[in-house]
Amino acid sequence: MPSANPSGPIGAKLQKLGLISEKTTDHNMFHYGVRDHPTVIVLKCQKTDVIFPQSFPVPVDKTKHTRLSIEDAALTSDNIRREQELIGFVRDKRWADVGAGTGGLLQRLHDKATYAVGIEPQDKLRTNYPCDARETILQLEDNYYNTITMIHSLEHIFDFDNFLKQIYKKLVPGG
Repeated sequence: MPSANPSGPIGAKLQKLGLISEKTTDHNMFHYGVRDHPTVIVLKCQKTDVIFPQSFPVPVDKTKHTRLSIEDAALTSDNIRREQELIGFVRDKRWADVGAGTGGLLQRLHDKATYAVGIEPQDKLRTNYPCDARETILQLEDNYYNTITMIHSLEHIFDFDNFLKQIYKKLVPGG
């Protein structure tokens, strides 16, 4: 797969934190377009396995989620695909899923992790998680998690710099 340029505010922040390589040749396009934002390019750093959007999606209203049952959410093709892509990052690890929504990915992967927690600010969405649930990342332990996923979450973040610093504090070295 050809290399991709991680330039932009997200790549710059991740490089500053040492989470991705500074060399363009170490990044490949992982996915073109996401469900809600078809023009967002998703990159993967080959050195650190961090997957991130090349640019900021436009912020959207965080109250407009469709509520699926956790069983239905777990069966969506997106969550089946994500399970396959993320299993190696979650298996036998401490994992936090930030912006977990209705918990479909948690339903598919929680039992593979040593510990799993879903982070979701909307009370009504986190009522049936199959694992621990928290309202904000501030409620997570520092220096504890091997893997933190944020799928369709960045478009809901308005203070990106502070948010990313908080996420970084929650990861173990090398997480």
